[in-house]
Amino acid sequence: ARGLVTALDIIVWAVDPEDNSLESVADYLSDFAGEYLSHSGIACRFDIPVALPPIVLDGQLRHGLLLAVKETLNNVERHAQATEAEFRMAFAEDQLQITISDNGKGFDTRKKHGGNGLKNLPHRLSKLGGRYSVESSMGKGTTVTIGLRLSPRASTKPAGGLS
Repeated sequence: ARGLVTALDIIVWAVDPEDNSLESVADYLSDFAGEYLSHSGIACRFDIPVALPPIVLDGQLRHGLLLAVKETLNNVERHAQATEAEFRMAFAEDQLQITISDNGKGFDTRKKHGGNGLKNLPHRLSKLGGRYSVESSMGKGTTVTIGLRLSPRASTKPAGGLS
């Protein structure tokens, strides 16, 4: 039941034009991360700017960012064996950067892994004009960076629905 409520909440948020500002996205994603990790007992620290520029993100972009964050958090929860995570967001020179780090076991990024999550994310974000990078080393945790260019002019179209 919790999964269905969460899925419905995500759909409503992604298409709600009232939630299309960058500030609203920052609030939603950080709340989502805290709630998601709280169920697994992983403590999460946040570093989110107090003020963000008045940029509007359409529904497809918001949804794509959420899916990237969700997949990253899923990997922390299922594979990292972490006790702590950090969710950071920064915006400078038209670049949004979301960084999710954990203190887990880490992994060798040169080896192929069985899941599709890490393989699909760079492709999904590139469709949005973004990028996704992973830094990890054995015993030292993992840091995932999601980057997206958000030009005030290019991102001011009205909120749209999901494709």
